[in-house]
Parts: sequence; C-alpha cells; structure tokens
Amino acid sequence: MFQASAGTSPGEASSQFVTKTKGTVVEKKSITVNGSPAQRLITDIASEQGTIRVLSYFIKKNKNIFVFHGYSAQTGFPQYQPLFETTMRQFKRLTDARKINVKPDRVRVKKVTRAGSLKNVLLALKVPNDQLEPTALLNGMHLTDRVPANTLVKIIEKGR
Repeated sequence: MFQASAGTSPGEASSQFVTKTKGTVVEKKSITVNGSPAQRLITDIASEQGTIRVLSYFIKKNKNIFVFHGYSAQTGFPQYQPLFETTMRQFKRLTDARKINVKPDRVRVKKVTRAGSLKNVLLALKVPNDQLEPTALLNGMHLTDRVPANTLVKIIEKGR
C-alpha cells in the first residue's frame, strides 16, 4: 500500500502511524532510501483475523512524506519481507520523460454521420475491436443497437 502522510519528518509520521493503529513496535530504524531520509518500521497490529505484521517505510521527499506498507500474517511475514524491502527501496525521483509526460485517455463526443448498428458506427469512428464492448457500455448500449444519423456517441481517445 502506498500513501502520502502528514508529519514533518519520517520519524514523526511513523510515530503517528503507531499511535493511530495501536501497533506494537517490533523494530524501528532511521535509514536513507536513494538519498532521502527515511524511517523503517516493523509493527504488529491486532485485527479481527489475528495479528498482522507490517513493514513500513516513511520516506521524506521535498516537503512530503511518502509511506509504503507491506503486510501479512505474522507467520508468513518472513516469506514476504524481502519482496517488501526490495519494492520500498526502489523509491526515487522519476526522471524518465516518457513516464512524466504521459497524456491521459479522454472521452470524446462524436456525431454519427450514417445510421447503423453501434458496432458499425464505432468501427467507422476507428474504435479498436478490443474496445468495442467497453465503448458500448460507456454509451449505455449494446453493439447490436441501432444508432440513427446525427446521434452523439462517446468514444475513448487514447493518450500516450
């Protein structure tokens, strides 16, 4: 689980987490993750299904505290801990322009120029075959429904 947290430091954020969850601290350590100050915390937290063990990283980046939690039953925790640790230690500044400059998909409204089945209308609007059913659902219709000319339909325009 990933979230942002209140608090001015990783240590303060981890203390707030322990207080809020009424957890029992098993291990607490100040560390650095890719140059950012962090707090590594292992806690045991009571739940309705029994006690769960939680590995948490509270990482300060600029003015924010980013929080990662990995949890499992106490008995299974040693099996998952290496995966949790590897994932949480990967946190770093994103520099790949292809990932930073992503454009979102957008819903566009298009006018139908020629009457036909919704499937044929969508194909004429260049909707990919694998997106026909979801687009029909987006329009509250079935692919076999008849669509009159000059009807407005919604399609998804892919970002990048």
